[in-house]
Amino acid sequence: MQEPHSECFYGSWDDHRNGRISFEVHLRNNLRHILGGTRHNEDAHINDKEVMFWSERDLTSAAVMPGPGHDLLFGADKGLQTLGGSAHDFSGHKAYGHGALAGQPDNGCEIWVTMIRAGWAVPRQYMQGWAATSAAVDAGKQLFDVLLEHNVEITGSAAFAAVMHGRYELLDYALNICTPADELTRNMLLEQAATRELRYIKLLFEYGVDDINWIPGGAASMPRSREDTIPSRTLLHAAAEYGEPEVVDFLLRHGAEVRRDYFGRTPLDLARNAGRAEVMEIFTRQAGGN
Repeated sequence: MQEPHSECFYGSWDDHRNGRISFEVHLRNNLRHILGGTRHNEDAHINDKEVMFWSERDLTSAAVMPGPGHDLLFGADKGLQTLGGSAHDFSGHKAYGHGALAGQPDNGCEIWVTMIRAGWAVPRQYMQGWAATSAAVDAGKQLFDVLLEHNVEITGSAAFAAVMHGRYELLDYALNICTPADELTRNMLLEQAATRELRYIKLLFEYGVDDINWIPGGAASMPRSREDTIPSRTLLHAAAEYGEPEVVDFLLRHGAEVRRDYFGRTPLDLARNAGRAEVMEIFTRQAGGN
């Protein structure tokens, strides 16, 4: 699919009908006409009523036909990915979003903002995952805002989705809206951040998510034959195995305890097994300093 040569309503309608542009581009163009009053030189000879009539007829036709048009306009509660579902591929990056937009440059947050405000789509809590993982940062922020405008609760799941998909700016935005208070979510955020660049951990610390030695209790997270004081995995284990050396160093300097997991492995053991020489050196240096 190629971009249209013109965003004129008639040009866009013809390009989409003949397969030259995607439905997403077609919808973006027509939403500008219908809801924004946008005009181009090619449209100067027609009035608002005519544009509304032809745009509405065209979008309605797309919506009642089987295919992405119907799902995108009227399928807001069908076939959607929640935070627990699989992310779609949007031009090489993963994000949560409507399956009809898979393969497009982004997950279409600005489209949903426009449709929610126009009453064409119902704001739902799982859309916080779309906002948190958008490659288009400003569009993600706008979707967060419109969800809040409609009294949709933003939860710690949004921050988790952002850090899991490496959306630093949107993580900051989500934490500013809702910094999770429950220990499990906070630990999950820290563990996920420990596998990314140092700035993610530092950002969580700025929001007070800094309980780096918390141990999950209960048999659900560890063998029943072991005591609850033996962690299934600590934050330092995650950083040692997958994180950057700077993250390991940061955690140790901020008091992260070196413990064994329920397999008897230390973070250094994991770093050694993974062949992470820089991380091993940090642990050796820290041990020598003590």
